[in-house]
Amino acid sequence: MSRRFPIFCLGFIFCLSSFFLGFVADGSLWGEARADSLSKIFSSFESKIRYIKLDNGLRLILLRRGSAPVVSAYIKFKVGSYDEEEESFGLAHMLEHMLFKGTRIVGTRNFAREKKYLILRNRFALKLDHWRKRYDKQSDKNSAEAQNILKEITKQQALLDILYTQSRNYVILEEDAFIYATQGARGYNAYTSSDLTNYQVNLPSTRLEVWARLESDRIKNAVLRDFYRERDVVQEERRMRIDNSPRSQLWEKFNKAIYTNHPYGHSVIGPMEKIKYLNYEQAQRFYREYYSPNNMVITLVGNFNLSSAEKMVRKYFGKLEARPLPTRVKATPPKRRRLEVSLEGGDAPLLYMAWLKPAMPNPNDLYLEILSSILAGRSDTRLHRRLINEENLAVSVFAQNGVKGNRAMNLFLIGIEPVPNLSPEKMQRIESIVLEELQKIHREGPKPEELSLSAKHQNLSIVNYFQKNAKLADLLGYFETIAGDYRQLFRYNMLLDTIKKEDVQRAALLYLQPRYTMTARLKPRIY
Repeated sequence: MSRRFPIFCLGFIFCLSSFFLGFVADGSLWGEARADSLSKIFSSFESKIRYIKLDNGLRLILLRRGSAPVVSAYIKFKVGSYDEEEESFGLAHMLEHMLFKGTRIVGTRNFAREKKYLILRNRFALKLDHWRKRYDKQSDKNSAEAQNILKEITKQQALLDILYTQSRNYVILEEDAFIYATQGARGYNAYTSSDLTNYQVNLPSTRLEVWARLESDRIKNAVLRDFYRERDVVQEERRMRIDNSPRSQLWEKFNKAIYTNHPYGHSVIGPMEKIKYLNYEQAQRFYREYYSPNNMVITLVGNFNLSSAEKMVRKYFGKLEARPLPTRVKATPPKRRRLEVSLEGGDAPLLYMAWLKPAMPNPNDLYLEILSSILAGRSDTRLHRRLINEENLAVSVFAQNGVKGNRAMNLFLIGIEPVPNLSPEKMQRIESIVLEELQKIHREGPKPEELSLSAKHQNLSIVNYFQKNAKLADLLGYFETIAGDYRQLFRYNMLLDTIKKEDVQRAALLYLQPRYTMTARLKPRIY
């Protein structure tokens, strides 16, 4: 899809808090990122940030940096799949799609006339869903009753298609994207995660008012145009990304087994049986409840005039009305336990090993972040060396900390793609090696050189991110939205230079115990 994407990778959603891992920064930057100067880098950035909280609760982060006259504009809402109820699974992601469909002002030639068709289309779409649900319940699809229902479905669909065709006379497709393109904008996009929804664009600093007009209008006047057509698009996205991917199916099954009824237990895109009957009224209610300025963070990073930007945000966003947010029920934490899940399918095997652990800002989260780098952050790390170089058991291996999100307990995850056609004994050997390396950490802690190298690479990754407006805007907005204070970004990572091997050792002992290992195995059908 051209402007929207959910965060799927190998079938699961990587948490934004793990941005710092997996990036190899330019070695020449290490001179800037020594332990004695990292605090200066953080202080330099922090001292330049202007933080404003408007009367309606909207939080604004402004950072002027760089010489090019461009700005990265990120808007985050603290709403994701975490906030959905069972009947609305997938709605946060669906709503992200819908907010690219225009407003009462953008995307229409005459909204007063178009509105009549929108009302009728939504009414007929609900009738069509009624008949589809009845058909789904038919045990005998060839029965006379089932065939009569199919006729009614065909009739309702034909009426809906006519209304759709007539309403297109008033619609200007993707007018928002066209406006941004003509103003020199790039990277107009969005994403939904378990924890939040984000909208972003990079544009010339002189075009900030264009952004302010479009985005404030989107938040106030979205009409969720073409909801039911877009629902079909999301179903197709689900088929492509999940249903036709054994790896994604394994991850979804694994996730549900780990979290059961916890909000992290369902995928961001949602299950097909829920997506296909999401309705316009649900989406409108979700939009009204969560797309409120008191649930919103705006971050602007680039070369622009701070005072002018603040005035502009106050002018366009300050008039948005704050609303009471839904009560966020505190979910019962999942239990740490041994768990095994398997699935047959695909052409190549896959293995996940995971452990439940606390989210940031718990210090153990940072200690396990370092451990993920020590175990499989680079080609010279423990699991890479043993599984790939020495015993030729795996094609690839990674370790990821903070998977799922930071609003509740998340996962320390190790993923391994074994060499094809391994015997069951050698597959078991892979799991044994992972547990052996963890036991070594339990007994001895990491080696000093491992700890030092991992901290160095972590620092380099941070410096790399801090060089890019868009990534910095994303991170600052993320920490403000989820941690409640953007300064946690600086405070959290300043701890890197204070971590001792005993810290990592203790965190591994607390959370990465064999008796708490949760395992998922993808077995090719040839096995």
